[in-house]
Amino acid sequence: MQDYVYEFKDKPETKLLVLYIMYQSEHIADCPHMPKQLLSDFISEHINANYFVVQQSILELCQEGYITQFVENHKDCLEMQQKGLETLQYLFGQIPKSVMDKIDEIIYNSVKDYKNKEDIVVDYWAEDEGCYTASLKIYDKDKNALHFALSLPNEIDAQILARMFKEKPIEIYQKLIALSSEYIDIGRKEKKQ
Repeated sequence: MQDYVYEFKDKPETKLLVLYIMYQSEHIADCPHMPKQLLSDFISEHINANYFVVQQSILELCQEGYITQFVENHKDCLEMQQKGLETLQYLFGQIPKSVMDKIDEIIYNSVKDYKNKEDIVVDYWAEDEGCYTASLKIYDKDKNALHFALSLPNEIDAQILARMFKEKPIEIYQKLIALSSEYIDIGRKEKKQ
């Protein structure tokens, strides 16, 4: 659902929008390294802007040195550079106040919600012919609390397991912890004997 009547149509104003959202995510939501997916999702959910113009604007901002892109915890992240901050400060008045007010109002909860979702990473991929891997990672405060990967003989099974990881990550986590605890107890009893 689009919250704004104002429509971002051209790249210069879209670039300015991207810089403003990144600045506010750092200062309001304490998110200095903004995941690229979060930025894209935030704009598509709350701003009336063309997706392709947004993606091209992000790419050009990176190429021009306003922001940098890097990988952190298997996620593409963005960070504003001094050049981006100076440009934002210079052109700050070009962003409609209604847009800034709305961003300021919702950025904190959007970042918080995204971080809660991003604590769980599910994926599957082909290792080589006839072998696929499904993976579940659960993070706790950016530390890997669980990484479970299973090799499977075909892509369909890998897709199914990845879907189950996504639908029931906490249940799977609890079962793995319970099973691990059981075997730890067995190992301790054997060691005492």
